[in-house]
Amino acid sequence: MLNLTSYIHRRELQDIMTRWLMDKFEPPDCPRLKDITNFNGHLISAVLNDFCQEMFTIIADAPVQRFEATHKASLKDFVVANPPYSTPRTQEIIAHYSRFPQDYYRGAPFHGVIYHAGTTSSPRYLGHSRIKRMRRIAEKGSRRVIDFIFQHIKNQADRLAEERASSLGIQKDMLVTDPETKLSEFVHAERRVIKAIRQGMLGSSVAETPMLRINDVAGVKVILEDDQAHRLYRFLETRAGIEVVEVERHEGNYNATNLIIRLMLDRDRYASMDLSPVTRQILVKRGMREASLDASWRELVTSGEPDIFLEIILSNYAEMIESELGRCMHEERVLAQRSRQEYRSPLANNVRYLIEYMFLFTMSPMQSIDAIPIKLWERNMPDTFDEAVKRLWDLPVLPAL
Repeated sequence: MLNLTSYIHRRELQDIMTRWLMDKFEPPDCPRLKDITNFNGHLISAVLNDFCQEMFTIIADAPVQRFEATHKASLKDFVVANPPYSTPRTQEIIAHYSRFPQDYYRGAPFHGVIYHAGTTSSPRYLGHSRIKRMRRIAEKGSRRVIDFIFQHIKNQADRLAEERASSLGIQKDMLVTDPETKLSEFVHAERRVIKAIRQGMLGSSVAETPMLRINDVAGVKVILEDDQAHRLYRFLETRAGIEVVEVERHEGNYNATNLIIRLMLDRDRYASMDLSPVTRQILVKRGMREASLDASWRELVTSGEPDIFLEIILSNYAEMIESELGRCMHEERVLAQRSRQEYRSPLANNVRYLIEYMFLFTMSPMQSIDAIPIKLWERNMPDTFDEAVKRLWDLPVLPAL
């Protein structure tokens, strides 16, 4: 169902995730799920760094330096401290940020790398890369699945209304339906969809189970003024192994161009990379067997898809300031997306719980589970999810005092 296009073995991951949503668990899923998610995180980081180093060096026509950031404060402070120019609007935003930094989500986790040219004392911000954290992937993925299921339920309810109209010998658009009947038909349609899920179908048939693509697991923001934007396009057109598959222009409060590119991988090169001691330590803490790490890494990289998809956001400095500190602050947009979720039934909650549980399992020290603790068709309290997560870290579930 969910196709994370920045991952290799994304089709296999999609198959595992779809089966778990339908409670079709298989014990070999556990180590494979950990391999795919954790090794892909490591692979994407290496690929993204190589790609950005090459791209920014060519675009800037200068040596490029980088530093890692773990929280948004690092990015926000850097772009504020090193403006390439000043306008009344950027001055206003920066002054407010300097006065009220607590209003700007500085503690938000951020798995990113900031790139700049120039000297350390006078850097020129070029852009940054970021990889979505697993929690954000789970959140966005569950929202996509919930939206699909909600639309499927509405389609089923519409068919029920058509059946009722047909029994009355009239066209559906002639029906006058009271709210109680509408609710009853929606609940009936929801039960039909839940039954289909229990039977192994998330669409109207197994063949119609959808592929919900998420193209922005890994992304790059490129900062170029409008008269320099051609530098990025020239790089993408001339660099071998890149195909631009989507271009979307955003205008309004948020002004930028989003591009999705397909990047071919040198799989042999990345498969031969040594896993650093720090990486190995993290992977072992996540329940992966140390003795098989090197062989598993090589197998995953060489046998996976030959390409990944990346999101590139092209913007200028003034719009970058707006997106981080101004009228369309990224964190505010994320919160707005969460609040707009229309379908909030027990089924929708279970989708959220289960997808988040899957990704939390891959980061936990637990090597395997016996069964999936969340069933989409059961009613669950948030406490059920909380206790399932605690068990992943072998935390005791304490009785009430």
